[in-house]
Amino acid sequence: MALTSAANVAAMAPNLTASEAVLSALIARADVALARFCGYPPASAGAAPSLESASYTLYSGTPSLRVISGRVLEIDPYPVTAIASIHDDPDEVYTSADLVASSDYVQRGDHGERIVLKVDAVHGGWSHTDRAVRVICTAGFSSVPADLETAAIEMVLHLLDLRDRRGVSTASTPDGLNTAYRDETVPAHVAQLLEPYRLPGSY
Repeated sequence: MALTSAANVAAMAPNLTASEAVLSALIARADVALARFCGYPPASAGAAPSLESASYTLYSGTPSLRVISGRVLEIDPYPVTAIASIHDDPDEVYTSADLVASSDYVQRGDHGERIVLKVDAVHGGWSHTDRAVRVICTAGFSSVPADLETAAIEMVLHLLDLRDRRGVSTASTPDGLNTAYRDETVPAHVAQLLEPYRLPGSY
């Protein structure tokens, strides 16, 4: 699913003349722009980043999976809605012998982003070697919060405003007057809406 719909964008701008196809294309572009701004990684090689729910394969020692302590892993992106498997193998083979039992850990944190080993876990502690821990999980938004959808709508309207002024920051007329245009990056009012969704590495 997308962060918003063409109908919801049109509802925010009653005089909008853009077609549904154009709006749908801009919604897809807005999703990528907002995901990059928030620091969300691509779900797979060659894919564009997205805030939408997707399956991720993450490795320790990267910004997306951090070993906080012997008992705690922290995952970006979030919310983390499901853990398919966790392997802990410094040799990076990830066989069934390296699979950490789901009964050994629990998800904590406001977004399920912290994976904590139980005190009685058979697995003694997370390895600190880079790429030793591999987590396959589902993360991102399957149900879009209202403020995140508003940010997506505002970003689409911003992209629509830029259609006739791409690559231009100022325009000079023969009489010497200058016209300043808005930024082509995420505008300030959209950035403010996105603040709760930015990952630590995006700052």
